[in-house]
Amino acid sequence: MFGVPLSDPREDVTMKAVLFAAAVGAALTATRAFAGAAPVISWEYDQLQPAVAYGEQTAVYLVVWEDHHWGFGADWDIYGRRLDSDGSAIGGAFGIGQAGEQHRLAPAVAYNRDRDEFLVVWEYEYSADDHDIYAQRVASNGTLVGGEVAISTEANFESNPAVVYNSAMGEYLIVWASSIPGRFPAT
Repeated sequence: MFGVPLSDPREDVTMKAVLFAAAVGAALTATRAFAGAAPVISWEYDQLQPAVAYGEQTAVYLVVWEDHHWGFGADWDIYGRRLDSDGSAIGGAFGIGQAGEQHRLAPAVAYNRDRDEFLVVWEYEYSADDHDIYAQRVASNGTLVGGEVAISTEANFESNPAVVYNSAMGEYLIVWASSIPGRFPAT
């Protein structure tokens, strides 16, 4: 088992709400539990919006999250940590989307078995009413591949990205919500 400790900025005390994981078979019954109950990360403030993908070639999970460890309301970044197949941490947490002072929110992650790498996508707060979608490739060994890539930078509010890898086509499909004023007729 592994988890992500959370804290609640509305309270004076820190909560240790922890997310646990277990392998679940096709019949939706637990087939095994991960060893131990070690947290993925235990920094101060909030670690929110966790997402996970499994890289079958190297038997490694990549857990990503929105991290507020610089304080509530300050710079929010996207961090990740690799776990082995029993849920044990491999190395430390590392920054994935952290350049600049704008908030990075709501990460999602997919595994590309053809390249043995992950793609992490997130919502980037360009301004209070203009969010964009960005991405970063991460090798299965935890190193960043290239730099952050802008996926959508319309002058709108793009949010809540999701990503999947299609090995038959050799491509990722990234989807997100967008509020585009006046672009679509009323129904």
